[in-house]
Amino acid sequence: MDNKTSSINGVMLFEDIELRTSVDEATKLPVVEGLAVPYEKRSKLLYGLFYEIFKPYAFREHLATKPNIPMYNNHNTDQVLARTKNGTLTLTEDDKGITFRSVLNDTSYANDLVKLINRGDVEAMSFGFRYLTRNWGMSDGEELCIVHKAEMREISPVSNPAYEDTSIYKRSAEEIYKDLKAEKERRQQAINDEIDMMKRKLELMSM
Repeated sequence: MDNKTSSINGVMLFEDIELRTSVDEATKLPVVEGLAVPYEKRSKLLYGLFYEIFKPYAFREHLATKPNIPMYNNHNTDQVLARTKNGTLTLTEDDKGITFRSVLNDTSYANDLVKLINRGDVEAMSFGFRYLTRNWGMSDGEELCIVHKAEMREISPVSNPAYEDTSIYKRSAEEIYKDLKAEKERRQQAINDEIDMMKRKLELMSM
């Protein structure tokens, strides 16, 4: 199936991600680290329509440009925890995914986050991204979106796995629905074309 290029924004969430906390020796500030983006792992059902999988090194080209990626508290842009620009957030990519290490700022919400992670209340990671290249397929009768290339926008430790109410999710839902609808129409047209071809062959054979 042909790859597609899109500017659709998305939000992805992975549950049961191991988040670890420590203290930075130089600054004495709290550190949170773990896996931000696992590769070759199926997401939960998105929009009630499809599952998503990121292929290895999907973000390699974007990360090579050294983008300024922030880490937010639960996607709250008013609560910045760290960012790549000032070196407080480090993202490392290999064939298994993208790991992160963040030295948090000395704020009440950052300190509260560490306590919530240590107690197990926050145990999921979510990230905002922009699709660049992807294709649709089927797996076990389910729609599957395979992402080959994307741009990272932000990462967030989250407490609520139901992120459907976030503004990013709402903005992208209609666009993704149209994209999937177009893909289904393309598949149906391909089936119709194949049926028409078979009919013509049968007509020729019966002459």
